Amino acid sequence: MRKINVVIVGTGGQGVITLRRLIEFAAFKDGVDMILGTEKLGLSQREGALDCCCRFLIKEPGEVVDERDSLLSPTVCYGDADVLIALEPAEALRNAKYASEKTVFIVNEHTIPPVTVWAEMATYPPLEDILSSLREFSDKVISLNATKIAEGEIGDAQKANVVLLGAALAVGALPVSYESVKQTIEEEMRDVGQNLKALELGYRWVKTNWNPP
Repeated sequence: MRKINVVIVGTGGQGVITLRRLIEFAAFKDGVDMILGTEKLGLSQREGALDCCCRFLIKEPGEVVDERDSLLSPTVCYGDADVLIALEPAEALRNAKYASEKTVFIVNEHTIPPVTVWAEMATYPPLEDILSSLREFSDKVISLNATKIAEGEIGDAQKANVVLLGAALAVGALPVSYESVKQTIEEEMRDVGQNLKALELGYRWVKTNWNPP
């Protein structure tokens, strides 16, 4: 049985939990055998830093599995994330404890400095320093300004989470298909046309700009 661990991080109001649920609903459509996960709902409502975990268990064709082998924690262990989607770059760095050489990073380059930075109690690290630190974990770091893309092409920066999802699908990092995500957007989300365009924009950006290592 294959196990795929996904960690989604960001700050409240960016659509972290929406993105997690969108991926999970699409996975059900693709027949994933088991999905586990966690979320921090309270922090998302208070603009705090938050992370969500999604764990997917997938049987190979003809595989017989002892049900006891499926009893897993809903949280991802440190160093065991296969995919880390970050809606904010500093949150990617903060949660790099989940990463290792196998991790695929999908990082939004749009920064949201915390209140400690505005109060001059801390400094926000340069974006390139953040990305350089992530590359010490893995050579699969894909960064794009999803917020700028969403705002410029759609007129709604809040669609950045779906842009990042399109990017993750283009990399082949998730156990869900593009078609299942499209169907889930059509059935479960508002602003269907805008969200479908956001998905396409992220997918096309990676296919155009990213060269696999």
